[in-house]
Amino acid sequence: MTDLTPSLTDLSSPPLQAFSISAVDVIVEDGPHSLWQAHRAEIEAQWAVESRANHHLFDGPILLQESIIQHGDRLLATARMTRFSTLLWWRRQQDRARIRLLFGAAIPVSTDGSAIVIRMAPHTANAGRICFAAGSLDPSDVVEGYCNVIGSMNRELKEETGLDVSNATDLGQLSAAYSNGRCIVFRAVYLPWSDAEILDRVTVHMNGETLSEIDAVYAVKPDSWSSLANSMDDLTRVAVKSVFSGR
Repeated sequence: MTDLTPSLTDLSSPPLQAFSISAVDVIVEDGPHSLWQAHRAEIEAQWAVESRANHHLFDGPILLQESIIQHGDRLLATARMTRFSTLLWWRRQQDRARIRLLFGAAIPVSTDGSAIVIRMAPHTANAGRICFAAGSLDPSDVVEGYCNVIGSMNRELKEETGLDVSNATDLGQLSAAYSNGRCIVFRAVYLPWSDAEILDRVTVHMNGETLSEIDAVYAVKPDSWSSLANSMDDLTRVAVKSVFSGR
């Protein structure tokens, strides 16, 4: 295993502060993830409970980090494949000092200057959360031993909302933020449509899905998104603020 310690959380930068990056490189290593090796019985026991409570959950393969550092203006990480149940188990742990979950989010911005956010549907693992179209890195994002994080964020946007980055008139600065074992890589995607047009496109896509991962979509503006903030996690709030400040 490539040693990229110390982890991102060992850096001096304060948490919950977005910072610009030029790239993110994720090396995919062979072998079982260290969390799975150390806690397999606990992971399997919790999955049995979680899956009985929500039969829509799927224990598919995902990519979780083993280590991550900032090198200049790049993020460098190693990761290994595991199952979604490993992530669910890890999310419930108190000790999350090491970054385990790195994910990307392409944040749509309308011609009205609004950021577009979605609400996760009740059958998902993040039911009711207001966030961006995003998800765990998976095998389809891996090419020749590296994970394409930018490709993952673009894929998730299209899968969940029907919006395509190829329609963007401009892209914002690639940025990152981290908190409580999670790291988000994000950028604004400026689309050539108004709030109403984007909301209509996403709603049509959402209603056309057999079992959509989202059940609502919102256009939020710098001075009018506080009512949704309590339903967002800390990284989503930081990314929203960063997009608005960079406009």
